[in-house]
Amino acid sequence: MKYETCLDIMAAARTNHPRLCNNTSLRKRYNGASPEDLRATGMGPIYQVRYHWTDIVEVYRNGLYMLDTGGYDTSTTIQRINWFSPASVYRERGQAYLAGFDHSGAPVEGWRGSPSYPIDRDDRFPLYSGLIVDSTGAPVEACPEGPIADMRRVHESYRAARREWNRGYSRRRRATLRWAEFQAGERKRESIPMRDIIRLPNVSDRADMLREFGAEAVHAALPVIAEGPVEQRAIGGVFHEYQVITINVGEDDSPVANPYLRMINPSTGETCIEAVSPGCVTVDDALRFRNGTAELPHTLT
Repeated sequence: MKYETCLDIMAAARTNHPRLCNNTSLRKRYNGASPEDLRATGMGPIYQVRYHWTDIVEVYRNGLYMLDTGGYDTSTTIQRINWFSPASVYRERGQAYLAGFDHSGAPVEGWRGSPSYPIDRDDRFPLYSGLIVDSTGAPVEACPEGPIADMRRVHESYRAARREWNRGYSRRRRATLRWAEFQAGERKRESIPMRDIIRLPNVSDRADMLREFGAEAVHAALPVIAEGPVEQRAIGGVFHEYQVITINVGEDDSPVANPYLRMINPSTGETCIEAVSPGCVTVDDALRFRNGTAELPHTLT
């Protein structure tokens, strides 16, 4: 949307903030200077496209535009920026980028309006608050180091999570195949690692494994990395013992630590463990995670 278009819209509007589309309006700001001073210098006011409570686009008289998502890199915010500015912005895996340019501001060869152009992900131009583009949608300067570092940190976190998911999937698949071969009589009992109890994705398979080997034997063979203190908590008027333990759910050469809550089943008297959030450190943390609230449970679940 050009500066002249903003003038026409405001001139024809009945309010000071005419509606452009759903939850989007146009507003005028004088940036601290009086209207008389701006008219005398020929600068004119700044026009802002506001989406909800965020000024996502600022339109200047000299043909420049400032972009800002306000931290809300949603698909609708990106859509509004593309509608009301000359920039081409796209969103991929939660990260917003300026299309057609690398982080130095140089145009990318082979850009044809699609995010799948030949450029490494870490070399893209991240959309950051305060990005200035000209009337053609090109950045007026290279991307600062801060947004680039934040973008690459997000990329590395995603890659690490993806690698761990792939490793976890492979571990679950191998455990399922081992257990299927054991049930079919094609694998010996001694070749089943006890840590498969925390890798089998099927609840029925885990129950069958516990019945086959015994809960105490399975739990005793688990690769426990650390054990917290045994603590008592009164739930339902009765004290129960709980303990947070850390188990290696990965391999011996590439350990992956995850906390578990060890407790005694009041119905059977057997010791059982349950995976909890990686952020759980104490027994109260684990019980609140199981309860799904910030309060400790009042009844056993």
